[in-house]
Amino acid sequence: MLDFGCGNGGFLRRIKKQGNMARAFGVELDKTTRTHLLQEEIEVFESIDNIDQSIKFDIITMFHVIEHLEDPYEMMKKLRDRLTDNGLLIVETPNAEDALISQYHSESFMDFTFWSAHLFLYNSYSLEMLMNNCGFSTVNNNQIQRYPLSNHLYWLSTGMPGGHAKWKELNCGVLEEAYADTLRGLRKCDTLFGIFKRNRNG
Repeated sequence: MLDFGCGNGGFLRRIKKQGNMARAFGVELDKTTRTHLLQEEIEVFESIDNIDQSIKFDIITMFHVIEHLEDPYEMMKKLRDRLTDNGLLIVETPNAEDALISQYHSESFMDFTFWSAHLFLYNSYSLEMLMNNCGFSTVNNNQIQRYPLSNHLYWLSTGMPGGHAKWKELNCGVLEEAYADTLRGLRKCDTLFGIFKRNRNG
């Protein structure tokens, strides 16, 4: 498997502990981070082009990476070509239709979210269309609500993040689940989570 944009390697460490993967790789631009991971005997590279071209992956993961890519179309095609015939690409990325944007129109949250490192933001439709145009079929196109109602109320009240920690007394499992279910039904959760399969004729 390959974790594309592996950051400090937290996911790769968990995979390594499981011991059920034949081989796990990472791609990470930051040189200092790569140096630390290599010292832990984690196979990490600056670019996917630096990984032996004969190696194909059963799974490629991208956790909060695709929104940073300058040319997502070309990169998705490149990743598709490195998957096995039945290989899967797992993508997690912020939702452009997050309730704080599309429902509550929080200017402070939009200032927080629309920053220079986020080159593209996707909704469920645009993410799926990108993947389909790059030679993938959709296995699953879900949404996840990471932050509870307390976080959203704090944003609306103060214009600041961290409400789920500041207003812990409002965190209630039943309430959080109901709120997340409501946002999921509206397609306004904060996070997109898609699983895409390589088309053999892609």
